Amino acid sequence: MKILQPDAIFFSWKEGDTVNLRQHHTDCLSELPKDFICLAESDSCKIEAMMHKTKPIYGIQAHIERCDKEHREGLQVLKNFMFEQIIEKKSLSEIKQAIVNSLKDIEYDIVKDDWQTVETKLKEEKSILTHIW
Repeated sequence: MKILQPDAIFFSWKEGDTVNLRQHHTDCLSELPKDFICLAESDSCKIEAMMHKTKPIYGIQAHIERCDKEHREGLQVLKNFMFEQIIEKKSLSEIKQAIVNSLKDIEYDIVKDDWQTVETKLKEEKSILTHIW
């Protein structure tokens, strides 16, 4: 698909870039719904991806969840969406508070000398951050 607007879920690419995603179309939109913007197109589908002008609503024709050696970029689209929804929509103070709360839990377990729980929580935090980026 060709990127028309590298906003939100496509911020990793520039306008005009081609993104190789798994596609299998039997139906396509011929017109954008009211208040939506077209983000990408392809030879087989005029509206490959779209987003609402004011709400965090996206539509995409490609199967971004089906990543393989030939179609690796779907994972990046998912990461971009997660970043947009989880990080960008939160204020810096909310992010800081979430980090402080996680550290308080870990500190409590250290004081209790419960190292297995500390290790588990650190792995969970790392796993969450790894999946986001």
